[in-house]
Amino acid sequence: QIPVIGPMLMPGIEATLAKRPDWVLVDGGSPLYTRALYSHKIKYLTIHIENINDLVESAHLALKTLYFQDSTAELTDLESKIAVLRHTAFKAFPCLILLWHSPPIVIGPGSFLSEALSLIGCKNIASQKWAVTYPQISQEWLMRQKPRVLLYLQMGEKLNADLKDFVSRIWPREPPQIIILNTDYFARASFTPLLHLSALVTELGQQ
Repeated sequence: QIPVIGPMLMPGIEATLAKRPDWVLVDGGSPLYTRALYSHKIKYLTIHIENINDLVESAHLALKTLYFQDSTAELTDLESKIAVLRHTAFKAFPCLILLWHSPPIVIGPGSFLSEALSLIGCKNIASQKWAVTYPQISQEWLMRQKPRVLLYLQMGEKLNADLKDFVSRIWPREPPQIIILNTDYFARASFTPLLHLSALVTELGQQ
């Protein structure tokens, strides 16, 4: 339903102009695009979301800038749900969040998803080792880890057969529980992943 205006990191100014927007919300990593918007006298608001606090602050900023409102009932409700998650004592468990399995790429520290999953007890093993957000790792390193849960980002919810083979090869004796994270719900830094954490709580037996 959302119109395409070009690649994520380099949106097209012509496609934007064709939509005749009143405002454009821009990620902080698009300086060439924002300069083009400025030169065409198009109003834009730059936001940059790296964590949950950024998300909430950006929502308030957008409301205030575009609609002259400090908040809405929906945003207040979302903030209450986040507060409940932060103050619920979920049992911690070692986990890995796999972005891709060949070659293995995990989600490390500083990522929105890692922080979101930590709210329900996920203790990201990669966060304790790597300083980059999406490290490519060796199978040997994986074999030395003992995650109780392996969370895997993919389109759809059906378990990938290649992933099953990969897990049985890496952890033949004590395979972790595999949980699929549908990219429709968990791939973006938005309120959507937070709203779907309750289903994960049930699947993990964290209730």
